[in-house]
Amino acid sequence: MRALFRSVVGEEAPAVVATRITLVSTFAPDHCGIAGYTSYLGAALLAEDGDAEVTVVTPSPAAPYDDGRFRVVPAVVDGTDYPSEIARAVAATRPDVVHIQHEFGIFGADERFPRLLSALARAGSPTVVTMHTVHTDLSVDLGCGWSRGFSLRGVSIEAHQRAIGERAGLVVVHHDRSMRQALVRQGVPDDAVVTIPHGTLHPAPGTFPVASAPAGRPLLVAPGYLRRSKNLDVVIDAFALIAAERPDARLWVGGYLREPGPEALAYLDSCVDKAHRAGVGDQLVVTREPVPEPVLSAALAAADVVFCVYDEDTRSASGILHRALGAGAIVVASRRPKFQELAEVCDELLVDPGRPVELARLAERILDDDGFRAAVRAPLRRLARRTAWPVVARAHLDTYARLAPRWAPGNRPAPAYSGR
Repeated sequence: MRALFRSVVGEEAPAVVATRITLVSTFAPDHCGIAGYTSYLGAALLAEDGDAEVTVVTPSPAAPYDDGRFRVVPAVVDGTDYPSEIARAVAATRPDVVHIQHEFGIFGADERFPRLLSALARAGSPTVVTMHTVHTDLSVDLGCGWSRGFSLRGVSIEAHQRAIGERAGLVVVHHDRSMRQALVRQGVPDDAVVTIPHGTLHPAPGTFPVASAPAGRPLLVAPGYLRRSKNLDVVIDAFALIAAERPDARLWVGGYLREPGPEALAYLDSCVDKAHRAGVGDQLVVTREPVPEPVLSAALAAADVVFCVYDEDTRSASGILHRALGAGAIVVASRRPKFQELAEVCDELLVDPGRPVELARLAERILDDDGFRAAVRAPLRRLARRTAWPVVARAHLDTYARLAPRWAPGNRPAPAYSGR
């Protein structure tokens, strides 16, 4: 991921006067969606504002790094008193603005995170918190939190989120209806919550290897880290229906288990067994290791259909959805809050995640109906352009300016992104 920063920023000397942005987040080498998000956001901020410097304060097992404009500062967190550890590490960066990438699987849902925000406020650090997941008192699915011991049992989660809103300078969320409006209803002030979409990577032509399925051999892709809520068993049921009429079809699955416990391994094995029992085992490819970025980008670009049919009620955004959008893929997703963006631009690409027949029928129409395929691809391309990382970075810079007045939009370089 550090190579990404070097490729975007280049080797120029740092500006004489810099605005220091300190991101608090997981980071490489952690295999984590938040870590990847932070890498892309940091690179985009540096590219959009030539006077910015970005430091990542991270509890991940990262090595210290400093190339003049981008730095990595490991912060040892013992699990019981992380607020003081992180506050000290942040203070040493002398930030103009602090931006915390919040996820319950990282910070928990007890008094420690509000205590961290209070410590930063006392230190005079303007603080933005991106809440990558928002819960309500009716939430069931925990997102990635379950793998780190997070539980909603005994937690007044709406009161906890209200406390975050009271202590942060501003809160950023990725969706309006499913996230921002939920926080406002819970008591977070309306003007304290900003909606900024998840960014979309637009690979430059020739950046990644080009791959395509041979004519008549449809390629269906179900990417991402695997857990039971990703609904692979339903995807395989649907694929068996699709393959009955298309014996040359292939299903490529991102099967990397971040938490490879006995239950997770048993679930993955049961899905592979199901494919063999359905007679499509030889048409299934499961990648059980982390997928390198060029390989993932090639797979998404080559896919005839990308499946994101998660059975989750999580109020969050999907990084994989945005990776697929940037690759130009047609995405079929669950009719769930996580995919609100897709519902707003093309509701016909959403399915009930418990109905493999519905999923198969939609995928077959995408494969067979040229007019329908062209019609649904157009709004996806518009969504990809509207959420390109340079656009998202500029929205963040404007948000920071609300807390750091000397960083007014008129004092920043003109946008460089053409929208292509």
